[in-house]
Amino acid sequence: IITVSIRKLHHTKMEMLVTTIATIASSVTEGTVTEFRSQVLWALVVGVILAFILGFAMGANDVANAFGTSVGSGVIDLKWAYILATIFETLGALLVGYNVTDTMRRGVVDVKLFDHQPKVLFLGQLAILGGCSAWLLIATFAHLPVSTTHSITGATVGFGLVAMGGKGIHWMKIVSIIASWFVSPVLSGLVSSILYIIVDFSVLRRSNPFLSGLIALPIFYWFCIAFNVFAVSYQGSKLLHLSSVPLWLSITTSCVIATICAIAIHFIVVPYLKKSVETSGIIQDIAVLSSSSDSGRNGTSLTHQTTFDVNDHDYQTASPQRDSTDIRIEQRGATVVDVSHHSLSRKEDSAVSLNMKSAIKALKRFTRWFLPARNRTPDDKTLKVFSSIQVFTACFAGFAHGANDV
Repeated sequence: IITVSIRKLHHTKMEMLVTTIATIASSVTEGTVTEFRSQVLWALVVGVILAFILGFAMGANDVANAFGTSVGSGVIDLKWAYILATIFETLGALLVGYNVTDTMRRGVVDVKLFDHQPKVLFLGQLAILGGCSAWLLIATFAHLPVSTTHSITGATVGFGLVAMGGKGIHWMKIVSIIASWFVSPVLSGLVSSILYIIVDFSVLRRSNPFLSGLIALPIFYWFCIAFNVFAVSYQGSKLLHLSSVPLWLSITTSCVIATICAIAIHFIVVPYLKKSVETSGIIQDIAVLSSSSDSGRNGTSLTHQTTFDVNDHDYQTASPQRDSTDIRIEQRGATVVDVSHHSLSRKEDSAVSLNMKSAIKALKRFTRWFLPARNRTPDDKTLKVFSSIQVFTACFAGFAHGANDV
């Protein structure tokens, strides 16, 4: 009985000791967290303000780049550009931007080195926001189109160098980020050139470019929608549970959604667009005819001037060519030299030069045929067809920008 009582007492003391230690540990942790929050509360408020300033600067600089072409071409006005930019920038940041956020959060500087120095990390992130916001505002007022990714990466590297002296900086990740700054313009230019050449051959060079544009419009929409749906579904946001979607399911989902949208565009958008463009064309023709008749009443002569380019080379008479063996000896007593070897070498050089000239001419002809003609008159109806897809691509450009920079 005494032994059992001692064991029970010992067990009770152990339970009390464990409970006391846990209580002390929890109280210490709660006190430490509370103290930490009270010390950095001001920095949190300043960080939220700087985040809004950074978003303001991004909207003034980067978002304007995404919708600048659509506004500049007159396809949409500023009001609709603001509305569409707000919607698609937000969607891009929510659906696809998680991976980029994770890269900027842990990929540039090793945050584990700051486990025992949380205040340094907190204040460092505050300094990053402040530096990036200030530079974007300066660049915006100086009318300089800059990238937020460049700014935030440089600010993060600067913080890492000051705080840890380059110890926790992932240099290979920074090299890959910097390489993307040079690769992206090259790839963008290459892809845009290929797309324009495809449009030029499939639509603009046809006998009826307006009809060809209407036929190709659902195809262009299909590729654009399929690519963006795949970008969202494959290795997407972990918060939305899209990171675990397999590759085959992402491809299937993208193709199905793009096909449904393309069919809807073919049967709904294309007839409406065709009717709208043809109606506006008839009204424009009536206005032109009325203005022409008014000019005729006022006594203004309507003349059509045609210019003909005459190539002088076609009318030049061929000058007699001297044969290489035709040698005049103008001086008396001159020694006749055997020129057969020189004659053959000159003929070979002439043949090589002719081959080079013919190759250069063939290359020039191919280049003139392949590249778009500069003096080609654009078709207004075809331009109106592509104005709709220009707005669509501008929206997805804002979507991509929100996924990356925001």
